[in-house]
Amino acid sequence: MKREVAWEWVQGAGLEHCAIVSSPGGVEMTGVVVADWEGRTLAVHYHLQCDAGWRLVRALVRAGHGGERSERAIEQASPGLWRIDGADAPELSGCEDIDLMATPLTNTLPVKRLELAPGQPREFDVAWVRLPDLRVLRARQQYTRLDTDAGAARQVRYRSVDSGFTADLALDSDGLVIDYPPHWTRIGNRSRD
Repeated sequence: MKREVAWEWVQGAGLEHCAIVSSPGGVEMTGVVVADWEGRTLAVHYHLQCDAGWRLVRALVRAGHGGERSERAIEQASPGLWRIDGADAPELSGCEDIDLMATPLTNTLPVKRLELAPGQPREFDVAWVRLPDLRVLRARQQYTRLDTDAGAARQVRYRSVDSGFTADLALDSDGLVIDYPPHWTRIGNRSRD
């Protein structure tokens, strides 16, 4: 699969563009988010590498906001064992996915990895990357498949267990978010299979 997708931030001025390339050896996702964040321009560049099962192997995230720059190298050395900027991160032990704040892209990782059954909630911890400072925190999330059609999930309910925030996500046949109310909606969808 080779895809390019773009989303518009519904609640303000903002866009995201991402290129996704998957092969039998894994998946690479490279993207940029540019948005008005607290009255200043936020720019986030990311590159994620996953194995063939959509489990994060490593991520490089760079953010600029109001003249401040941050960079974070995040690695899942083995399932559930994390490193941040080369140092072990035992506080993230057992986390199953990464979630980059302000992008719908990382919602695809658990959807692809979990192969959700209709109506059966799945709850797990993630390494949540907060913006704009790129601090990496442990967060609990839940995904529930809402559609009952055969094949890949087309609609899932995402819930942040910690905050109670819930969103029903519409997905395409590749598991990529089409709509993430009230934050993001897709504005472009080019496939180069």
